[in-house]
Amino acid sequence: FEFASITPIYFTINEENFNFFKKDNNNFFKYFESKNSLEFNISSRSNRGITTYYKNQHIENNFRSTLFIGFDINIHKEKASEILTLNRNKLKSESKNKLFKEILESAFILIVNNFDDIFKSTEQKQFGSLFLEYYYQNYDELKSFDISKFTHWKSYNLRIQNDNEISLINLINETKSLRLIFNSKKSDYQNDSYSYDNHILTMESSSSTVNSSISQFIFSQLESKITKIIDFDYGKNEGLNFIEFSFEATDNDFVEEDKFKEILKKTIKWNRSSRKMIPCLKKYSKLRLKDDAYFDYVYAFNFSHYIDIVYPKMVSPFVVEESDGDVLESRYKCSVVLNENLYDWVFENRYDPSTKKDEIIESYKNFTEEFDIKKLGV
Repeated sequence: FEFASITPIYFTINEENFNFFKKDNNNFFKYFESKNSLEFNISSRSNRGITTYYKNQHIENNFRSTLFIGFDINIHKEKASEILTLNRNKLKSESKNKLFKEILESAFILIVNNFDDIFKSTEQKQFGSLFLEYYYQNYDELKSFDISKFTHWKSYNLRIQNDNEISLINLINETKSLRLIFNSKKSDYQNDSYSYDNHILTMESSSSTVNSSISQFIFSQLESKITKIIDFDYGKNEGLNFIEFSFEATDNDFVEEDKFKEILKKTIKWNRSSRKMIPCLKKYSKLRLKDDAYFDYVYAFNFSHYIDIVYPKMVSPFVVEESDGDVLESRYKCSVVLNENLYDWVFENRYDPSTKKDEIIESYKNFTEEFDIKKLGV
């Protein structure tokens, strides 16, 4: 009860006073952002994410943790019935996205206008700058802010093998390929290890995704430069053990054909949706979709749950159906399903406007002949 509110509590039973932890209510929140009516405390290099209050009452939230900076937030303008659960102890899940974007917007307003007041040391300024750069690049709603003078992140030195260091900006500009190694015993929990040789950056993590905020930042900076997948490997548990990306210009396919077959087999076994979007080989470019093409319940293949990158996509001609039965190996049946609805949708969302519908139909025919289900051994 004591920690559920930032308002000082005075409690008396039978004329006996019970003293609670003393709170300086006048200075609990340092900043107020008027556009979204949010009070703020801002702490650099925090892993605790966002602590939320609604008009001074502590409430639970399911926000994702913010990178590099932690916040205490006091919400004022929203109606309790619209954003809080019935018991008023937790944020409604449906209000999460809107509130998170408002928090980011308010944080940008405060940080851009009070940067030197919030972040004192060189390291704090680097982490404040990392926060601005990361979320600016990942949220279109923040593109109106001018963060051009907050470039402190560029001089952040990343520790690599043999206790050497390299600045983030040099690393990002000079890296030609990136290796991600997961479930590595060389890295401890919450930290990743790094090595850099011959323009090849290797990041090793102890889990099935990168652990550190710096790793997430580096990947976000390099992601748009990916030109092809060099190699990848899945373990017995179907989890991704290793993947390597290239950033060098190439005329080759985004995925070489032997690895494409491996992906194709995996999508047939992976039953998240009956039909999937898969990488598109150049020889089937007539089937390529616009990068932003989307259709409900047709999911794009991701190399893991944590890696979602832009690559040339097409709609798979294979449909997976689940049947009754207890034997896992025979529960899912795969077949080729091609029809006018599919052809029309691909035509409407084609990457190349000059592609004709007849060419799409012919390309699907050639694709299913080359990648026959029986030949794939599925």
